[in-house]
Amino acid sequence: MAAEIAVADEVLVDGELKFLEALRISLRISPLEARQIVATAQNGQLGAYLDDRYLRLRSLIPVVSEVFALRALARACATDDHRFKGARLLRGAPDLAMTKDELDAELYRAFRRPRPADAQVFSELARVASTLPDPVDRYWLIVYTLVAEPPPTVPTWRVVPFLGVMQAAFQVTDTDMELAVVDALTFPANLPRPQ
Repeated sequence: MAAEIAVADEVLVDGELKFLEALRISLRISPLEARQIVATAQNGQLGAYLDDRYLRLRSLIPVVSEVFALRALARACATDDHRFKGARLLRGAPDLAMTKDELDAELYRAFRRPRPADAQVFSELARVASTLPDPVDRYWLIVYTLVAEPPPTVPTWRVVPFLGVMQAAFQVTDTDMELAVVDALTFPANLPRPQ
């Protein structure tokens, strides 16, 4: 909406550019994606672009489900109860909204996926990371994983073994991990979290 307003008069002035940049930083939008948003707004194609972005977010649900399954596996609690709790958490995240049946099916597939007997969590996470070439997607997967932690432990992410392994596999810097903590703590504290 801000991009549409800024380009409405077909001239981007310095104040508008500064505002858009501040908004981009606050919303953790990559510079490339921000430029795409402004360009599509200038071309009058923002609606189609946003529809595409929404579909892309929905396409991340299987990846989020896989990460949650690996988190449960690493904690030796890949049970139906843990899967149900993960589903309740994900249903509470509006940007990951799917029907209950769709979400349950994705989590079921991820939790039941056959894995090699010698599978290591790091190599499995590295495999998942290889499907996410966009660092912004990797960042948000870290955020959702942090959201699964009890809120008081989120700032101490460095002592959560799974998060350390995930950080390495996803190649996320400490600075971005700290930003992810801030974003994770904006989610409601009363979301049901799989322990």
